Amino acid sequence: MERFRFLDLVNPRVFKTWNGEVPSEKLDLLKEMYGDLFDIPMLVSQLCFIYRDKDVHKDSCGELLKYIFQFHLQSSIPEVVKLLKMNGVISVTSASVERSFSCLKRVKSYLRNTMSQGCLSSLCRISIHKDILSEKEDAGTLHEEVVKRFVEKPRRLAFLYK
Repeated sequence: MERFRFLDLVNPRVFKTWNGEVPSEKLDLLKEMYGDLFDIPMLVSQLCFIYRDKDVHKDSCGELLKYIFQFHLQSSIPEVVKLLKMNGVISVTSASVERSFSCLKRVKSYLRNTMSQGCLSSLCRISIHKDILSEKEDAGTLHEEVVKRFVEKPRRLAFLYK
């Protein structure tokens, strides 16, 4: 998590503490990790503008990004918008990974490691993507799709309903 401290550059809660200046240690972390994706001098200029403008000080990065798009400022401060989008993506990806690992732990402890890897993988996918299952269940198509997939596999017995 120390490597992602540069995301504080677009954290509106700490804008006031920097007195309109970009903190060099956080900027150095950004340069080290993603320096080739940004025009650093332009980013510094745009961040200074945001830090000094009291109207832009919001409660969260999401609100800040909504504000920028609401007033069509994305063409004026493109580097900041890029950093805000990166902030949203990094947060989501790390949360989804943590959710997947906690799901795997729950499934494995429930099954007590008594099944094959393929079956365990399928159960984890079902547990992680339970929103898809609930949508199909609500639409009434889940049972039909499961039966159709079961029948499609080659078997010795014909599982066809007559």
